[in-house]
Amino acid sequence: MNAKKPLDILDPVALHKAGIDALVNALGPLGMALFIKQLESKSVYFTSIRDALLDGITLEEVEELKSVH
Repeated sequence: MNAKKPLDILDPVALHKAGIDALVNALGPLGMALFIKQLESKSVYFTSIRDALLDGITLEEVEELKSVH
């Protein structure tokens, strides 16, 4: 019997590989590459939007939102 080892999300190499594999499975190799390219070019923009949206939100409020969704 070949049991699949659970993903160690604290291992950056394993997490990276699992993420790339998931993107390739969902989008295909070209789709994965285009998606990664979009993230690279917009990361600074995304960070500024995230910071603006999350400004002043407490950890408790985030936990409440998680429980709703």
